[in-house]
Amino acid sequence: MESKSDMSTIDWSVVRIPEIKDARVLSGKLSQLDYAKLLIGSKLMNRSLAGNAQSALTVYVRKNWDEHEQLLIVEANQHGLTPEQYIEKLLNDAS
Repeated sequence: MESKSDMSTIDWSVVRIPEIKDARVLSGKLSQLDYAKLLIGSKLMNRSLAGNAQSALTVYVRKNWDEHEQLLIVEANQHGLTPEQYIEKLLNDAS
């Protein structure tokens, strides 16, 4: 059975991802309640706060990738680029 990531139309083998020296993401300020829930969940699961935040980001990326990939394909077409070329453009613009 194919996983969602196997059904991707992106050929990641041709995408040149620039070196990312520190692939950390900072979040905006959480509400007191959300922070408390994150902290409590971390303690209950015997995990670090950073570990739980990393898991949350990974889940977000995986859950939303299909929608993001479709948007990427549309925007790539609008710019006259392949999805792979557009990914490289977006990554280079971000660095």
